[in-house]
Amino acid sequence: LCQGADSAAVRLAVVAAVTVIIRFISDKGFKLSRLLGHTVCYLGVMLPLGLWYQIRNLILFDQPIGYVAPLSTDSRLYIGGISIVKRLLLPFSAEKVGVYTDVWNECNLWQYLLRNSLFGEYSFGSEGIAVFVVIANLLLSAGAVAALIYLITHKLNGAGSALPLVVLFFVQMSFFVYFNIKYPFRCSMDFRYIVPVLFCEIAFAGIVCNALRENIIYVKVLRPAAKFITIVFCAFSVMVYL
Repeated sequence: LCQGADSAAVRLAVVAAVTVIIRFISDKGFKLSRLLGHTVCYLGVMLPLGLWYQIRNLILFDQPIGYVAPLSTDSRLYIGGISIVKRLLLPFSAEKVGVYTDVWNECNLWQYLLRNSLFGEYSFGSEGIAVFVVIANLLLSAGAVAALIYLITHKLNGAGSALPLVVLFFVQMSFFVYFNIKYPFRCSMDFRYIVPVLFCEIAFAGIVCNALRENIIYVKVLRPAAKFITIVFCAFSVMVYL
């Protein structure tokens, strides 16, 4: 748990650092002396927070920084023999899968995430109801990604405040894909490693919805559809979990 928390702190440190650099480049009134002062204060807080556990283990046990305990390649969780195309580049696998995730047999990252983000590695029964939750999750996720693309390609009011979240989203996803390449095990695909992207997507959707609030297509089509999908997601989720 300590190692996982430290890794998250390091990723957040990267996000904050990138945000400060972008601010320094874009804001002409942001002086170098202030940047250096902020950097020293920032590192004074973030380095101990993000690296204390890993440095401790390096000193005491000669454990490399960023170390993850390896699993056996003989484990049923190992998927290193399956091509990266099938695991990471295809949005869905051609293999038949159930409504709930199967950690022992699946290999496609995105297909696994879609359901694992909802149910973890558990089965709650009521598959006929749960499938609607999965479909609603797919539509909401697609909408959030579309909002991110729209946010990047358009100058929107309030978009500047979302810059740290945009950076966080890409940092998290990049680390996550790298993690699945370096440690090709089914358990590496779990949504728990990228939970912060959920809050990023909520922010992206909110900013874009606010920007389009007077757009006729948004008012007549997109907003009612989003409301309906959200209600379905919430109502059917309660039915599944109860």
